[in-house]
Amino acid sequence: MCLPTRKGSLFWLLVLVGMVAFPTFSLAATLHAIIVSDTNDESVGASVQIDQRRLQGLVKSISEYTKMALIPHYISGNQLNRANVERAINSVSDVSSDDVVFFFWSGHGFNDEKSNSKYPTVYLSDWQNTLGLESVANMLKQKKPRLLIVIGDTCNKPMGGSRGEEITRGEKDENYKTLFLSYRGTILASSSIKGQYSYGNNQSGGLYTNAFLSSLSKELASSGTPSWKTLMDRANTPINVGSGVIQQPQFDVIDGAGTTDDSGTTGGHNDCKVAGNQCAAPPSPKPEPPKPPDNGICVKDSYYKEKATKQECCRTESGEKKCWADWES
Repeated sequence: MCLPTRKGSLFWLLVLVGMVAFPTFSLAATLHAIIVSDTNDESVGASVQIDQRRLQGLVKSISEYTKMALIPHYISGNQLNRANVERAINSVSDVSSDDVVFFFWSGHGFNDEKSNSKYPTVYLSDWQNTLGLESVANMLKQKKPRLLIVIGDTCNKPMGGSRGEEITRGEKDENYKTLFLSYRGTILASSSIKGQYSYGNNQSGGLYTNAFLSSLSKELASSGTPSWKTLMDRANTPINVGSGVIQQPQFDVIDGAGTTDDSGTTGGHNDCKVAGNQCAAPPSPKPEPPKPPDNGICVKDSYYKEKATKQECCRTESGEKKCWADWES
């Protein structure tokens, strides 16, 4: 959703979790949810309200299926301003190592051509009320949750299309637990690359919101082991807005405990090769993972070197974390 035009446009910054299994989880874990929505805006308010309802329903479902306690902070309407958003962020306290923090923004945004960030700035009702989404992510990273999700539904372009809703039914309880209790790390994503608008409409809300929620629903209904990488790859499909307009999502993945150890990055950056442009520093591909000594099988792209224990580790097909020989020996 952009200034000064486009009804229902959107962006996503999604800081979410990674590709290393967390073998156990605590039933005492808490889901801290901050959902911020510009529902009063004349141009995008109706579309934003749709996203707001769906995201509030999502965090309630996550809490229900994972048994995590939900602490919600919902900001919209006349309450929308930077002070209230920062107050909600600062109110997330006593975060345990098992907790999940979820931030979602829906409204206007922009990205100055001089900006060093590929992620946009959130426009909170006036020019004195702006906040960079990477700043939001950095503030919430300091809380050190196991899983951090920062989602911005806004434009990524300097100062309408429609996409049908496709939701798969039959989500499984165990898949909620695998995705939201058994992973750690960070995913940053947006609904469009730098220099693009994002789109939505008053019937189904944001186009990328639909794509992400549809992909999430498919993983929750999967008969196999659900995967954040599969989910994000599917949601990263270019969106055909119409009239020759393509909206290209983007995402970055940081393996492991992204809030404490940013030791690796793995695939999914379609933004690095769009219209002939290259990003500044594409990550090196991961080495082919060796087999653990017990002949277990590592899931593709799950191999990493754990700094704390100086071991080689991976995630197996059963979702377990496996570590073996000292990688410095």
